[in-house]
Amino acid sequence: MMLPVVEDEAAIIALKKDRERSLAALRAAAGVLGLDPETIELFPDGSQVVGGNAERVVKLFPAFDAEHARTESRVLAFLAGRLPIATPALHAFETIEGWSAIAMDRLPGVPWRQRTDPARSASPDAAAARTLCREAGEWLAALHALDATPLADLEPSFTPWIAKQRAEAVARQRSLELDPVWLEQIEPFLAATDADRVAHEGTPVLLHTELMRDHILVEESAGDDWRVTGVIDFEPAMVGAAGYDLASVGLFVSEGDAVLLAAFLDGYGIPARARGARLARRTLAYALLHRYSHLPWYLTLPAAEGAKSLDELADRLFLAASA
Repeated sequence: MMLPVVEDEAAIIALKKDRERSLAALRAAAGVLGLDPETIELFPDGSQVVGGNAERVVKLFPAFDAEHARTESRVLAFLAGRLPIATPALHAFETIEGWSAIAMDRLPGVPWRQRTDPARSASPDAAAARTLCREAGEWLAALHALDATPLADLEPSFTPWIAKQRAEAVARQRSLELDPVWLEQIEPFLAATDADRVAHEGTPVLLHTELMRDHILVEESAGDDWRVTGVIDFEPAMVGAAGYDLASVGLFVSEGDAVLLAAFLDGYGIPARARGARLARRTLAYALLHRYSHLPWYLTLPAAEGAKSLDELADRLFLAASA
């Protein structure tokens, strides 16, 4: 067999720690995908085993994660050339010994997360960060403006899935050992924010679901200007309510910075009059219903320091600065 046997999440984590085996698997898959295996190098980060060369990225999904592979391949093919900021073009998709393997174009730029550290010689200053947030907001608005009907059958089906998330919201955070003081606030908070209706807000749109600095590619141009060059990682994409995408924005793009969030919402097109406490609370509700919701971690963010209630936490993480 060319590829290792991986049967669960623990095994994939172990494989990713074994760089030699991971690289061997990537190069074996690259050959099947029509690429020169010797040019493939392993990337240090990623939820999957991923690497590539100067032109292509190769991403491997174990059999138990095949649905994510199908989603990513379909979404990449659907988005090709449709958005003002590039997404990777799908080059090839194959099933190899139970694994799903995707080859996609490698976009210019590096993840914004790698340029967040102010100690780096090339790091966006405050003005550049606002520009990047505005461009990311414009990109998300363009994504949500697409007719998502051809992808309406993506799994999970948003309405029943979000209902399940709602029913399990307290238990999910309890399993993460959330302090009981916060646990007891979740149910009344979700009820007050009409969380039972969030699946039915507006026309269903294509959701990235994990828009964050790790998935936004940027580069510096002449004059210390920065621009967004691409958006990656569509494996958890869904079709559903547009507001769901704002949860990851407030946590992982603006990161609790009200000025940066305002810049993003400027780009997205939400007017200042609609950016009050109601939007902040609805967005925190989406964060509590998110696929990867982790309230104990949210509470460790610098912007959350000192918050005593979910209403206060919503304001700290998701309330944009006034114009």
